[in-house]
Amino acid sequence: MKHKQEVSLLGEIADYLFEGLVLTDEEGYIRSLNQSFSNFFPKLLRSDLLNKRIGDTILSKDLNHFYRHKQDMRNIHLSIGLFQLLANFHVLNNGLFLLNFKNITKIQQLGDELKSTQQHIRSFQYILNTLDEGICAIDNNQKIIFYNRKMGELDSREPAGVIGKLYSSIFEDSSYAETPILHSLSAERKLTQNEAFFSNTGKRYIVKRSSEPLYLGSLKTGALSTVKDFSDTAAMAETIFQFKNKKHTTGAPIKKADIPPPIVHVSKTMQKVLQQARLAADSTSNLLICGAHGVGKRLIYKHIVNQSQQRLDDVHEINCAAVSELLLEEILFGSNGSAGLLEQHSKGIILLGNIDHMSISLQKKVLEVIKEQKLRVTAKGKEVPVTVQFITLLSDKPHLALQKGALLEDLFYALSSITLNIPALHERKEDIAPLIEHLLKNEDESQKMKNYTVSSEAMKILTNYHYPGNVLQLKYIIEGARALVKEDNGLITPDHLPTYLVQHIELESNLPFLSSCNSLTEQVETFEKELILRMLNKTNMHITHTAENLSISRQSLNYKIRKYAIKITREVD
Repeated sequence: MKHKQEVSLLGEIADYLFEGLVLTDEEGYIRSLNQSFSNFFPKLLRSDLLNKRIGDTILSKDLNHFYRHKQDMRNIHLSIGLFQLLANFHVLNNGLFLLNFKNITKIQQLGDELKSTQQHIRSFQYILNTLDEGICAIDNNQKIIFYNRKMGELDSREPAGVIGKLYSSIFEDSSYAETPILHSLSAERKLTQNEAFFSNTGKRYIVKRSSEPLYLGSLKTGALSTVKDFSDTAAMAETIFQFKNKKHTTGAPIKKADIPPPIVHVSKTMQKVLQQARLAADSTSNLLICGAHGVGKRLIYKHIVNQSQQRLDDVHEINCAAVSELLLEEILFGSNGSAGLLEQHSKGIILLGNIDHMSISLQKKVLEVIKEQKLRVTAKGKEVPVTVQFITLLSDKPHLALQKGALLEDLFYALSSITLNIPALHERKEDIAPLIEHLLKNEDESQKMKNYTVSSEAMKILTNYHYPGNVLQLKYIIEGARALVKEDNGLITPDHLPTYLVQHIELESNLPFLSSCNSLTEQVETFEKELILRMLNKTNMHITHTAENLSISRQSLNYKIRKYAIKITREVD
């Protein structure tokens, strides 16, 4: 009688529930069910299911386990036809068994669609990261929603540390008036500009920067910035121009009148390099000139060539990074019956700039010519003796180029009979002041100013900077400073220097506690402690505000306070 009352009660309320409900006896026979459960069997009537064993309608090992052990079970995944269900099984005190079935078919479908969408997004992100064009997108609140690897290369930033942050918090000098992407966001207009700059690694870039508002239909969702890097294209165009016009790369003689500018120096390291260069000028051995970008490798090479009087009429320059593999092979080895440099000029000097950009297959062909000292011209069925002296320029350190597989080991040995290592500018800081003095000489007759001088403040900044772009970067800095000086006295002050130089000196002056004598771990800990102390003092020792300003949790801050034994003493107003 009691069972019948409960079954009746279930029948009164169960049909109003979205979830399927079933009451069975201990043998699994269905005593009652609601309409939602009946809907899982569209070809059967509700009466067709009553008094049937539920195990005959739903095949499940979990269901058999439930009736065998008579223990509650939760979150059981089942399927009935096309329906995906999540079930809970419960043993009632009166000998009845309650089974609850939740239809999760749409949830599963949405989950599958979400997973597929996420895979598509990851694929698109991978594709955009392989592009040789910088891409940055922000939403209406300035939050960076996409930032690819090329943009990170141009800005010297890691994409993972940028995405999700406010644009103005990452690029602190940005403003709606002067920053293109922010201007496009606020003014809703497209902007395009060309610019040239040095990255933190010292590489000079020539780019075209475009920004525009981002729309989905008529709804503005943010702004997009794209940066096209034309650095290699510009270098390639120059090389092709020279090649087609028979200048330098194809055999035009370097005349004695083309005397290279002096190598300004006072340091002993550069004196040693120049002494080695003078000795190398009298040799016909292959020469490798190594050094970071902008140290003056090409200038050293020109001095060596200028001293090689007997070979001045047969010198050729090739920048391996500026031409495609096919064009480079054509320049060296010829094609379609036309002779290349190695056949046309089998004696003399060939300069190979950025040798690590030459493909390995082409490096093997050059190595074979050096080993055999002859060139097999298949089309003409002959062998041409080759006694070319190769002078090679390498911006990477040789062991790194070898580790990367960018330079063939045997070719490195063949090209480095004599090796000159040009030190970086920060390794010979005593040369900075003489270089500045030399660069300040007015070589432009159109400028009326006779003398340029540098203030003591500006000279301190210039002599203490680390110059990732080396002498070439210093040259551009001085050129820019000269252009900005308008006063009659020609005095260059910190106001005439690039902002990043001044900021670098200010940053160093704010970190006087760092010492190169300590290990990296010790210096990081010292910096972290000092930063926490400064922020605590700024917030009057307020733990929560300090943690928020440092973007860490209170727990992390308290741990670091204990770690560094920082005393909390709050001032009383």
